[in-house]
Amino acid sequence: MTNNSTPTANSSLNPHYFLWLSDIHYDPHYGSSRAYTNQYSPVSCGTADGDDDAPPIGKHGCDSPQSLIRSTLDRAARAMDEVDGSGSDQSPSFILITGDCLRHGVDELFSSSEDRQNSYNDSLTAD
Repeated sequence: MTNNSTPTANSSLNPHYFLWLSDIHYDPHYGSSRAYTNQYSPVSCGTADGDDDAPPIGKHGCDSPQSLIRSTLDRAARAMDEVDGSGSDQSPSFILITGDCLRHGVDELFSSSEDRQNSYNDSLTAD
């Protein structure tokens, strides 16, 4: 290092990377009549018979469907083992998930907190 603390080419500093996921807003009812739809938005996230206009990987303005969550987590897992084209390991040392995972309006769906937990548990284990 030089006097101004700038790393040099021979520096022993090793950069570390991490992957940060936030505001997932998982909606297990995406594409159905129980999907969250913002009352002030013209975007529909579901219909009574399934939304033909609801892409399987999600739709801008809607909370995240299970397929998007699974795809994101699968990609995050693969990123943990990647090495860039120069042979340098730039894979994240860890993944940080900072919350805001529930869909908007989740309290409107259930009569009790037990019903809410059971529904989310069931949707996460479904294929």
